[in-house]
This record gives sequence, structure tokens and C-alpha cells, in this order.
Amino acid sequence: MRSWSYKQVTEAAEREIARLAESAKKYRGPNNEADRTYAHWAYGVYLGWSNLTMGWQKDGDDARMQAMAEAVGKPDSITPTQPTAWSPSSGLDGHTQCRICGEYVRDNGAADTHMCGGD
Repeated sequence: MRSWSYKQVTEAAEREIARLAESAKKYRGPNNEADRTYAHWAYGVYLGWSNLTMGWQKDGDDARMQAMAEAVGKPDSITPTQPTAWSPSSGLDGHTQCRICGEYVRDNGAADTHMCGGD
């Protein structure tokens, strides 16, 4: 089984964000859906890295990684003020946590009607 160090995980996330930034350059322009898609993907890499490394992050790494991702383009629908504290229950992505089972479901009333098996 392979294990990853903090440094390896961070370097892999940096490489992926850099790859997405390079790919996004060919789609720059107003109202370009592909441009926004790359921005969301880059921010998703950042969020995954941030949540995976929470508790082990070195000083300044979180802000640096977030800045790298936002340089690709700031996602228009996700703007947390404290990325490491972000979670679906914050409602920033249109989800809420079921009060019975804890599963995250769309914020459209589904939290009260989804089939979680709870009472």
C-alpha cells in the first residue's frame, strides 16, 4: 500500500492546479463556460487538498494554495470566507445536512424527505 507525505500531497495538488491554469489559458474570455469550469476544478483541487491536510498544514500553505487556485479564476458560486472551515452544511453550495442521518442533500426540502431510514 502506498502512503503519501504532506509534502507529496501538497506537490501533487500544486501540479494539478498549475496544469488546470495552463489549460484554462486557451479559454479566456467573457462568458466562456470552459473558463469557469477550469476555475471550479482548480478550486475543487484546493478544497480537497485543504480538507485532506487539515491539521497538518504548514504556515502559509493554505493561503498560498487558495491563491494559486483563485488565479485560475474565482468560482462564482463558492466564496467561503474561511476555506478550511467550509462544509456543505454552510449552505454555500446549496446543500444542507439531514437532521437524522447527517447526509448532505440539496437545499430544496430534500433534507426532510430523503430516504435515510432514520426516524
